[in-house]
Amino acid sequence: MRIIVFTGSRAELFLQMPLWISLKNDFGFSINVIISYSDLETKLLMEENLYKEELEIVKRISLINVHKDHSKRIEKVLSEINTFNLESYRLGLVFADRYESFGYAIAISQVGIPLIHIEAGDVTQGGTFDDNVRHAISALSSLFITTNQKARNYLIKNSINPKRVINCGIFTGEKYSSIKSNEDIINQFELKKNKYDFILVFTYHPLSSYIEGQKKELNEIYKALYRLTEKNKIRLIITGVNADFGGDYVSEYIDKFKSFNADISFHKTLGAKNYLAFMSYGEIEKVIIIGNSSSIVKEVPFFNCLGVLIGARQKGRQLAKNTIHTDANSEKIEVCINNSIKNYKNIISTDNPYFVENSVNKAALFIKNVFSNNSNEIINNVYEDINYE
Repeated sequence: MRIIVFTGSRAELFLQMPLWISLKNDFGFSINVIISYSDLETKLLMEENLYKEELEIVKRISLINVHKDHSKRIEKVLSEINTFNLESYRLGLVFADRYESFGYAIAISQVGIPLIHIEAGDVTQGGTFDDNVRHAISALSSLFITTNQKARNYLIKNSINPKRVINCGIFTGEKYSSIKSNEDIINQFELKKNKYDFILVFTYHPLSSYIEGQKKELNEIYKALYRLTEKNKIRLIITGVNADFGGDYVSEYIDKFKSFNADISFHKTLGAKNYLAFMSYGEIEKVIIIGNSSSIVKEVPFFNCLGVLIGARQKGRQLAKNTIHTDANSEKIEVCINNSIKNYKNIISTDNPYFVENSVNKAALFIKNVFSNNSNEIINNVYEDINYE
């Protein structure tokens, strides 16, 4: 069976690629990939990793010269895919809530190819278009793979037949236990340059649908971090902003953090390996991953570090015990981080809502069984019963 898949970001690629590999290697499906990219670095990284796994890229969509307005980028992805011959594909896979993925989902669904929506059902209540896009993609889809039980329950509550929904956790999660903070990482980022009270890794992405709220949040974060760096010896590592609308303002504002009294460094991207290695370093030193990135929700629970989510962007997500949410108020942020450091060892998660044993195999087997026991016609309507047991 031929499957058409899509990725529009580096993070998205690594989160879903384990499933593609399993479908190809373990079940003999033919996987073809469409990519979109906003910069050449992302394009090259995608190509390198897909080539290593012998996954064929059948279409490349450049968004480099496309306005950051989401509707323009959705239009670009949709129009490009509409020029591609999709007749031979039996199934499409779509991931999460990116606007690029929405364009792909429209194109695939409207030619009658059933879609499986991975990371469906999550709810994020503020500041972005994510909820609108995610649930719109679900409305175009036929089958659903969730990363946590709360998301599965949400879909079922909204009249999706339970047989169409399976919870498989984070596909990459089972590999996280092997990630260690080696001496190269420690030396590269000078983590032992001084005796730090704690290490902060800061990642903040735009609130594309609420730019005024974004400005207020950044101002409160600035005030909180300023006071924290005046009172503590901190190593502060700041990562780059994603390509969403509003990102330019975030980058300009974060540049003001250079005035902090801390050992501080700025990085366009840490790369997945380094980013996760910092989380693993939480076993050795006190490490807090702070900001509003979904990685704080989904990756932090696999490590002995802490996550502090600030503001509206991830509000409503299922959180593990070692991930704490605080409003974007400078005093609350400061209190939250101080309490997290004081109680560091006691907060470390013992339960992880994003871990499911054999997650990748479970998802791949679900897909195989559904398509072995159902015709295309019965898969089209998400409210009808299906047979796969």
